[in-house]
Formats: sequence, C-alpha cells, structure tokens
Amino acid sequence: MDVIVAASDSTTINLYKGSLGMLGGLFDDSTLNVYSGYIDVFLTNFDVSPTTTVNIYGYGFEYTSNGRWMPPIGEGQGWWVSKLTGYDFDDGPITFLGISDPDTHDNINLIPEPTTFLLLGLGGLALLWKITLRDFAA
Repeated sequence: MDVIVAASDSTTINLYKGSLGMLGGLFDDSTLNVYSGYIDVFLTNFDVSPTTTVNIYGYGFEYTSNGRWMPPIGEGQGWWVSKLTGYDFDDGPITFLGISDPDTHDNINLIPEPTTFLLLGLGGLALLWKITLRDFAA
C-alpha cells in the first residue's frame, strides 16, 4: 500500500538510498535532504513552498520540465511532470520527479560533491601562492 508523505512544522526528511514514493509536499519550514535515491510525486509537479528547503547532494544534475508523462485519470487529461537526475557521491543515481526548476527557486539547493570544493580550494591556494611569490621576488 502506498502512502502520501508530507512534512510540516520544521520536519526534516533525509533520503539516503531507496525510494520515496508519493511525496505530497513540504510545508512550514520543513527540509528535505536527498543524498541518493528515487523520489516520485503524488500526481502532479511538486510545489516547493518558499518557507521550505530542499538540499540535493551530488553532481551531474540535469533538469527537464517534461520528464515523465502522467496518463489521464478517469475523464481528465494527462500532463507532464518535471525530472531532475544526477549522481550521488558513490556514483549511484538520483532521480527526483516533479520538482520545480532549481534555477528559479532559491530554496532548492544542488550541493556538489566535496571533491569539487577541494579542487576549487587547492586552485585558490595555488593562485595565492603564485601571487605571494611574485610579490616576494619583486
């Protein structure tokens, strides 16, 4: 039996592996942390309210607004739901169906793998060292 999952009142949901089916919503300062796995929504695109936070940890993210076709229910018409894909730090897949576009929502955070930050930091240190040596030689 599937149940609709929703969070409110400062609740935090952490998804490390596996799947979360039928995500109904996040409300009232709640947080969703996704480290790996598959998230599906209940019927339509997932609305991320401005008071909530979604953190998705990984790399290689790709967003498409027409990620999956939802067939009609009863006499209604079908519709598209969005899809965000990427990889976790162990190269496992991340799929989030029905999420809003992270580029247009400040509270949806795509957090890159730690290696990216490490390389960026090492590049900054190398640049600083080169500038320091140039100033010392002058």
